[in-house]
Amino acid sequence: MRNLLLFLVAATMPWAPPSSAGQLAVDLELVLAADISFSMSDENLAVQTDGYAQAFRDPEVVAALSTGPLGQIAVSYVEWSDGQRVVVPWTLLRNRVDAERFASRIMAGSAKRSAGTTYITGVIRFGTRMIEENDFAALRRVIDISGNGENNRGEAPDRARDLAILRGIAINGLPMPTWVDPRRLGEVPADIYYRDHVIGGPGAFLLKVDDRANVLRSIKSKLLREIAAN
Repeated sequence: MRNLLLFLVAATMPWAPPSSAGQLAVDLELVLAADISFSMSDENLAVQTDGYAQAFRDPEVVAALSTGPLGQIAVSYVEWSDGQRVVVPWTLLRNRVDAERFASRIMAGSAKRSAGTTYITGVIRFGTRMIEENDFAALRRVIDISGNGENNRGEAPDRARDLAILRGIAINGLPMPTWVDPRRLGEVPADIYYRDHVIGGPGAFLLKVDDRANVLRSIKSKLLREIAAN
């Protein structure tokens, strides 16, 4: 109900993307935020990184880049745990060459698992700042968060999510599998937690990854939904 109310408020606000002589209009501003916290297994990290890289090499995803009115999107790739690190800064994607370069930078810059906690609130705030302070302007602005557990540091993500929504930013989720049943740790499953506390905004959705073999397929489906939603 809260997400619905915030969506209705955001939809009726006189919001428009910022514009200035130094900003470039694009169809989408997309922050891809990948969890590398301690609860992520080495296998999860590997398939997550490879999944994003391979998705941007997929012909369907490449074709989707130019389907919007402007034929170009802006994307960044961030790794997060209890802090955030920009792996690939804001990059303009229009064609296969751009997408291949972006994929290669993900593979080259991705880190090993962090010893840090799962700070979803922090990455939502970080992604919001990245979108509001970049050199692009788009009607669709999205933070896409992959992770395998609930926020376990500081303030719950609800308020950060709500503030992002009020700024015209949607938050999507990709809940990942974990090596321990979350109920044994007194936690709710990641997909339920993301549904209730993380995702929100215009067109927001989550795609649950049921097993590691489906990570690439899920990432590809998610990107196609985000990129082609014009």
